[in-house]
Amino acid sequence: MIDKHPYDLTASNPNRQWYIQALCVIASIGSSLLFLPHQPLWADETTQLSGLNLGPIDVVRWLIGKTTLPRVVSDCMPPISYWVGMAWASAFGHTEQSIRYLSIFLTALSVVVIFRIAYSAYGIRSATMAGMLMALSPNVVGFSVGIRPYSLLLFEACCAFYCQMQLFKQASIGGQRKWLFLLSLCCLSTIYTHFFGIVFTIAIFLPTIAVMKIRGQKTPPTITAMGVLILCSVGLWPFILAGSTTHPATGMKAYEMRDVLRLIYRMVGHPAMALSNPVLILAFTAILTLLIGLRNYSVKSAPCMAAWALTIMLGILVPTCLLLAISRFNAAAPTYYIWLLPAFYLLLSSALNQLNQGPGKLTLCAAFVILSANAYGTTQLIRYGSYFVPGPQRQMIQLINSLGTSDTAVLYENSPGNVTGMLIFPLEYRFHEQLDQYTFDNEKMQARKIFSDSTPVAVDSISRKYMLVVRSRNETSQDIKQYITNEKQWEPDASMMLKSNIWKMTSHYIWIAFVAAEVEVYERIDLKAENRWPRNKLPTKTIPTLQ
Repeated sequence: MIDKHPYDLTASNPNRQWYIQALCVIASIGSSLLFLPHQPLWADETTQLSGLNLGPIDVVRWLIGKTTLPRVVSDCMPPISYWVGMAWASAFGHTEQSIRYLSIFLTALSVVVIFRIAYSAYGIRSATMAGMLMALSPNVVGFSVGIRPYSLLLFEACCAFYCQMQLFKQASIGGQRKWLFLLSLCCLSTIYTHFFGIVFTIAIFLPTIAVMKIRGQKTPPTITAMGVLILCSVGLWPFILAGSTTHPATGMKAYEMRDVLRLIYRMVGHPAMALSNPVLILAFTAILTLLIGLRNYSVKSAPCMAAWALTIMLGILVPTCLLLAISRFNAAAPTYYIWLLPAFYLLLSSALNQLNQGPGKLTLCAAFVILSANAYGTTQLIRYGSYFVPGPQRQMIQLINSLGTSDTAVLYENSPGNVTGMLIFPLEYRFHEQLDQYTFDNEKMQARKIFSDSTPVAVDSISRKYMLVVRSRNETSQDIKQYITNEKQWEPDASMMLKSNIWKMTSHYIWIAFVAAEVEVYERIDLKAENRWPRNKLPTKTIPTLQ
């Protein structure tokens, strides 16, 4: 690995690397800002925002289950993401938009770090590809506006890969100790940002030790550092214990090995990219071409390539083992392995290295194809953004605001398959006690108030001008694709209609997302004969789909 290459495109203009890096950052921030208007406030984000109201010590007590917050979903995440959020909020304000900008900022920093890694290791071509892969990845853009720890985890992982690269370059003992200490610090930060920081630490340290051993570098200090980090992870036990209590696996679906295949797929593809099968096929073909092009490099000549490849292999092996051991835990959730993305993008970009005569035409063509596929996926993500989000919380908040919070009540039909929690907590966070929310039994025409121990009441006795009846359900990526391409239509369900003489349906909405919702809006009326139940068809004022 060398900093200056004989085929470096920046040789005639040393400042060109900074222009290209700035272009990558602009692409990252621009993509995130274009997707931002589609992002709803969902249940886990309300938990994160609520925790930011606590102090640095109080939030730890809450995360380990010593205290509770009323009407807030409990969390058991390690505290660093909360501490970073508090520091940001103290400077830029404690608002939903402000905390989303924090995630966008951290993602942009990740692009900078990954660019510097690739440039220092393999030259400007590799740096350009790595930076643009990160900036235009729909998988990264989708997380970049979220109020959860994943953007921070991504940034910490990129910093760890930078320290690893520098560690391989050091010839002096002092230099190795410096970068080993910084690598350990980054890994410790990932551990106390997310539980799977432990997996990341193992996945980056084992390849580092193996590569250093093959290259003749001293490994005992690195082995010792890994051991110390594993000992430090014992501090996660109170958080794990709290999570097993507040989020038990009982009743959860059993996850299968195909979830590991989905994780591998999400390193390359995305539901938005899958809107075009030819694009998806070309992307996988291009990636295979780039990976085949790396076969001629040895560990000694390209230590970073070897380390990144081994990290990816370990990152796939761990969820495989965990699913075999604990099938009720979604150990292959792509969000937990967001740190695999920089390793994968760096590995792909290393095919454009300038260690020899530079990449061939086929390699350059493959790189262009995968960058184009990523750009296509992000474009579709932005275009159909309201489909590729956790739910229709944004639309429901807009609807309730238009009707008037104090005039509206929300009823969630309690039929099997309903996913009401994803909607209840965002509305509670936004409107607090001003909005009454109920679970609803259509057969008995009774409703029970949420966040209350009150007995069920008759729907007709709810004294509000408007009533929203909501049915929600999970949709798969394939379902989303079929809705967008009009291969599938949501059939309105007449069984949701209120069997009442004093409520008249005025509008009907269907919002498609990963948690989709069908919403009927009722207005309280006088007992006029033409409005009495039964009504055998839906009102003419319907909106089939509002995105």
